[in-house]
Amino acid sequence: MEKNLLKLLTVDREIRLFVVDVTKVLRFSALRAMRAEPARQLYVKIFANCALLRGLLTPEQRATVAVRFKPEGYSAHCEIDGHGAVHCLFSPKLCSFDGDVADLVGEGATLSITRGSWTGGMFTGTVELTQHAVDDFFSYFYSKSEQTETVFMTWTDAAPFRGCMVQPLPLAHREQVDQVLSRLRRDGPRLRTVAWEQISDTFAPWAEIVEQQAVHASCHCSREMFLGLLMAVDTEDLTRAIQENRTEKAECGVCGKVYVFQREDLEEVVRRKMAVS
Repeated sequence: MEKNLLKLLTVDREIRLFVVDVTKVLRFSALRAMRAEPARQLYVKIFANCALLRGLLTPEQRATVAVRFKPEGYSAHCEIDGHGAVHCLFSPKLCSFDGDVADLVGEGATLSITRGSWTGGMFTGTVELTQHAVDDFFSYFYSKSEQTETVFMTWTDAAPFRGCMVQPLPLAHREQVDQVLSRLRRDGPRLRTVAWEQISDTFAPWAEIVEQQAVHASCHCSREMFLGLLMAVDTEDLTRAIQENRTEKAECGVCGKVYVFQREDLEEVVRRKMAVS
């Protein structure tokens, strides 16, 4: 399996970086389910940021990323595990999104990340989303919820699709951090276009690769996951479906599996929505 996630450390041992290329991985993702170009761009951005989170996980850990945007029914759900599997789904409304990210954020929009393992416990943090860039969503989460400065940068306007995460270690000097960020912003175009086999040259001589990992799109869809996506559907629409005794179907954009939800399932979703409202 291709090693498409690199972990680097600056030569002064003050800052760690992760660089990922998700170009090939996206071919096996739910990207093809996006029905508008803005939705497609949003999906690639969120997927790339989630792929970078794999670098923070040990083999027994996993992370769940839940984005609930301001308009009801617009949400994203991503699962990442410590073996490199990244699975990202959008709600039906978000798959058809045809606007600007600024239309999705504001009061009521949140990003939640749950991280941990079944043996060591799972921990969840949540922040409100007011930023107008996906990279800033994740950067803000770590500075606010984790109290750890972490900067996400992605280059996804055209293939190849790549991203970088910068995380200063506890004793890092501020001037060193600023210098690294400045270099990355300056060298961003080259980072995106250079051949993956030569990408380490972009960081020499100030940072070196210390580990290589694999990120891949693997389907971990489940009935419970799609029930979570139904939580983003308008309560009024769910109630109407219940009254009309309709079933709802959801098809996984990765593996094609179809999940069928009966009236009692929709009633359970409405009960959950009422409990958290």
